[in-house]
Amino acid sequence: MNVGNADRLQIYTEKILSAVKQIGLINKEIMNAGRMEESKCEPVELDALMEGCLGMFQGMFILKGVQVESKIRVQGLRLLGDQFGIEQVFKNLILNAVDAMDGRADKTLTVTVTQPTGPTLVEVTVEDTGWGIREELLNKIFEPYFTDKSPGNGLGLVVIKNAVEKHGGNVLVKSQVGGAEPHLPSVFQPCRPMD
Repeated sequence: MNVGNADRLQIYTEKILSAVKQIGLINKEIMNAGRMEESKCEPVELDALMEGCLGMFQGMFILKGVQVESKIRVQGLRLLGDQFGIEQVFKNLILNAVDAMDGRADKTLTVTVTQPTGPTLVEVTVEDTGWGIREELLNKIFEPYFTDKSPGNGLGLVVIKNAVEKHGGNVLVKSQVGGAEPHLPSVFQPCRPMD
């Protein structure tokens, strides 16, 4: 409404349009379950992408009092994969971790990236000091539209699982109710190794 803020309005408009585009891509990914299209494989520098995702949420971390421990032990590692899909995995894991710590005194998000078994596998572990997931819900958390959060749409973990499996990987979950570590490691296997 304020003409004097035209530059700020343009920035917000661009962010809104970008978010709408991402929503469309996420919906397409959910509907297109199965193997990743070869055409979507591109070189992805994993540590830079991960640091970018953490940087994107820096304001939220400060606002919510979340301490971040980044243990990215691979530098310059490139894999062939769908950059958008991998970004969505990290963004959703980070958002879930932050949400899980609401109301906790100690809020620590730990992100670890390693290559435990050689050059073709990457393990990304996202840990938080949240409330944990009740055992009876663990086998439901990857079902579309299942959520125990309000507000929530129940699609975040579905997006994560689809994207990881399309990269030939898997998602493991460890959780302790009332404890300090819902644990969501995701193992990525690139479409083919980068030389």
